[in-house]
Amino acid sequence: MREEQTKDIRILVYSKYWEFVDGADWLKMELIAPILRRPVKVELDETYQELGTRSFFKGVFEKERFRGSDLTWEKPHWMKAGDLVFSNIKAWEGSVALISEKHDGVGGIA
Repeated sequence: MREEQTKDIRILVYSKYWEFVDGADWLKMELIAPILRRPVKVELDETYQELGTRSFFKGVFEKERFRGSDLTWEKPHWMKAGDLVFSNIKAWEGSVALISEKHDGVGGIA
């Protein structure tokens, strides 16, 4: 029974999606969500927060904090509420997140 309900819900959501986008202009992603990186000027003795993105559109999570002196190749960026973050590694499984007010101003790696 639950599988049937899940299937019905997916069909409903899919049909509503097409109602929503019907007649909409298709635009390049760069026009809708341009890439904007705010580089952090890393201070060796400062501590920064690393964020990770959960798979299947389930938001961000906090990883261990790190010191600027611990960085090797990583390049942290300032995160602002409303930023849309894509994971380079897990993008194929919907590892996308929206930065919330809680993480506004975080200077970390996502």
